[in-house]
Amino acid sequence: RRTFEEEIRREISGAIRTEQPLSIVMADIDHFKRVNDSEGHSAGDATLRKFGEVLKKGIRPTDRACRYGGEEFMMILPNTTLNSAIGVSERLRRNTEASTIATRDKEFKITASFGVSTFFPEGPYPHESPEEIGKVIEDITKQLKDSTDNTMYGAKNAGRNRTGFMDDNGEIGILEKDPTNNSKTVVRYQKLQAPT
Repeated sequence: RRTFEEEIRREISGAIRTEQPLSIVMADIDHFKRVNDSEGHSAGDATLRKFGEVLKKGIRPTDRACRYGGEEFMMILPNTTLNSAIGVSERLRRNTEASTIATRDKEFKITASFGVSTFFPEGPYPHESPEEIGKVIEDITKQLKDSTDNTMYGAKNAGRNRTGFMDDNGEIGILEKDPTNNSKTVVRYQKLQAPT
C-alpha cells in the first residue's frame, strides 16, 4: 500500500506536467473469505500469489500493480484513457476467470471484480509553492481512490466478476454480458449505493 501511495502521487504529478491521462484500476477477489474458510489459509496465500501473477502479466512494463490490502490490488496505468483502462480491466477480469489455483491436493477457480477511474489534467493548477502542488496532488489522489473504490463496489453489487467505471457525468457504468447475446457486452448504469 505504501508503494501505491508513493507511485500514484508521482504519476499524478507526471500527468499534470505532461497533460496526459492517468487511470487506476482496483481489483478485488470475489468471495475470498470463502477460499480461506473452506480451503485454508495456505490456499488463500496461493490465490493471492496467482492473482498477483495474472495482474502483473496482463499490464504493460510501464504500468504498476500493487497489493493494496487484504485481497485488493491496485494498478496504475500512465498515459491511459478511460476506454483503454476499461479494456485492460476486462482483459484482467477474463484472465482471472480463466486461471486455475493449484494447491497440493486441489484445484479451483476464482473471479474478481474491477473498478476503473481516470484523471485527465484540466488545469491550470496552482504551482506557486510545493505546499500548493502537494495539496492539489493529495486532492486528486483522494478523488481517484474514492471513485475507483465506488466503481469496484458497483461491480460487486451488480453480481461480481464485472468491471465498473465512472463516466464523465459521475455515473457508475457496469460492463456485463448481454442477456440476449452472450458474446456481447453491454453497459448498465446504476446509482451509487453502499456495498452489500
